[in-house]
Amino acid sequence: IASCEMAMEKGGDGEEKALTLLSRVTRESPHYAKAKMALARIYLEKRKEEAKYIHCYQELAQEINDTKSWAALGEAFITICEPEYAINAYEHAATLDKTNDPAFKRNMAKAYVTCLFFKAAVEYMEKECRKDPDAIDLQMDLSALYIRLKKFGEAEDWLAKLVNRLENAVDTASLERGVECARMLAKVCEGIKDREGRIESLTRAHTMRKSLVLRARADREEYKKQIGLMSELCVEIAGLHQARHDVKSALVFYEEALKNDRTNVPALLALSRMRLNSGEIDACQQSCSEVLRYDADNEEASLMLAELMFQKENYETAIYHFSQLLEKNPCNYRALAQLVHLLRRCGRLDEVGRFIKLAHSTSESPQYDCGLNYCKGLVSKFENKPQDALRSFNLSRKDIQWGPNAVYSMVEIYLSPESTDLWDEEAMMDGGGDDQARVAAAESLLAEVHPNRREEPRHVILECYARMMSKSQHSIAEAMNILGEIIIQDPNNVPAVLAVCTCHMLLRQVPKARNQLKRVEKMPYNASEADEFERSWLMMADIEVQGKKYDHAIDLCHKCLKYNRSCAKAWELIGQVCEWEQNYVEASENYERAWQFCVMSNPGVGFRLAWCYLKSKRMVDCIDVCKKVLSEHPDYPKIKRDILHKAQAGLRP
Repeated sequence: IASCEMAMEKGGDGEEKALTLLSRVTRESPHYAKAKMALARIYLEKRKEEAKYIHCYQELAQEINDTKSWAALGEAFITICEPEYAINAYEHAATLDKTNDPAFKRNMAKAYVTCLFFKAAVEYMEKECRKDPDAIDLQMDLSALYIRLKKFGEAEDWLAKLVNRLENAVDTASLERGVECARMLAKVCEGIKDREGRIESLTRAHTMRKSLVLRARADREEYKKQIGLMSELCVEIAGLHQARHDVKSALVFYEEALKNDRTNVPALLALSRMRLNSGEIDACQQSCSEVLRYDADNEEASLMLAELMFQKENYETAIYHFSQLLEKNPCNYRALAQLVHLLRRCGRLDEVGRFIKLAHSTSESPQYDCGLNYCKGLVSKFENKPQDALRSFNLSRKDIQWGPNAVYSMVEIYLSPESTDLWDEEAMMDGGGDDQARVAAAESLLAEVHPNRREEPRHVILECYARMMSKSQHSIAEAMNILGEIIIQDPNNVPAVLAVCTCHMLLRQVPKARNQLKRVEKMPYNASEADEFERSWLMMADIEVQGKKYDHAIDLCHKCLKYNRSCAKAWELIGQVCEWEQNYVEASENYERAWQFCVMSNPGVGFRLAWCYLKSKRMVDCIDVCKKVLSEHPDYPKIKRDILHKAQAGLRP
């Protein structure tokens, strides 16, 4: 056999010599089996002759006729993708098996699974696992198959026993299996939507992995491998804690991940994002700089640094960062979409036009470019141009990357065309339109979303808003029940709490809404839920204005404006307070900003601005605003008689 290998390495006629030498090995030789397998390997790898390859193993099985030779034939059939023949070979081997070999049983089960004979595979593995309680690898294979078949209850039964058995093991191999079983159990919990169970399972895996790290200290290479695996596991656990808004626990695990592996870029990025969301600007900047030290071209870290500049109100530097990214790659739509959001929040959305034009001129097919259309849709949405936004989002809604967010943005527009809230009856009346048609369009769009995403809180919450649109008590109660389930799972889910408050407002239960909003007010700000925090503060401010608690209302409005300078509703509420205090000059200044940031599209704001101009004796400005409102809403009540005519009369000598 060694001579054959040397002949093969020399090339030329070495292959023929090897075949000749191997063919001469007789049944009486102790190396007969090895020679036959070597011969088969040449036929398969060098000559691609599958029939002769199998023939070698068939001869071997018939000559030796033991478990190993028939199992080898089964493996050979698997190699050439003939699983049905493999099963026949394995079943024959099983009749000869006297050794109770676990590896053979696993191969037999693998053949059933490869043939997609899942029922037979389950029955075989269940029988063998009950016969041999120590067949841990086979039990793990059975659990993995149950997970694949989405039979989570059966998988949980086996895995729970395995984890309990292995987590206190003494040997390294058993602990490794214990970690794998705990991770599989976490996957089961994910399948049955048990977030707490998933965290608990991964925490048990973390405990076992910690033992493995301690044992590996004597071996440098093994220790390096173990701390790398520990770091990855910590990032996964931290992400789950972060998803349920447990920032403290998430921070502990992210820091442990970095303690084990300082170069773990995903951990550094996640920690940076968490610090950015919670307003820890300096700590975030330090983490981002560390990421760029290990990965100089990391785009996410560069984007976060630019976002930091916005939060520090260093707008020119931030826009310069984005300019560098977008000039290098104008079609970097992730960066462009983020720039749209940030420019809107600092009240400078009009500056995004040049970046959109640059991307448009660079794109090969701008009309059908989903990323570009998504960014255009965002701009139109923020400019209160719902029809333009819907057209742009519609062109990107079938895209894998941009589609889901485009669909959700379209749903939000259909449910609130003028970017108003359901509880704000005056604004909803100004928006007008056919509620039933809009709800039908929203529900149709939500039905397009991939089933895997329909369980996500954002999707469920939007479905609840669609239910609320009917304004019937039954539909609102149904929405509240669904939202209650989300809040049980995640008590600090701000979008869900806001939706519950909207239900209370629609049912005229203002005190209940106020109590929930107080809870949101005490929560630490999270930039990833910026819109929901803003809408919660605005709802609370509106309630306080109605209750004549003006100081608290003003504080809440300023809180909104701290994070979003273009929040028209906040400027409007401050204007209302000034107006009721008969400070018409200051009221008109705030209404001017509200009028500017709603792109002169909200007739209610226009009416109040015109009224304050009238009271401030600014007749020309008053007339201009009245004409703008009437050009868009000719039948808007009272503005012509009570304001426009009086302003015109005030101009006459």
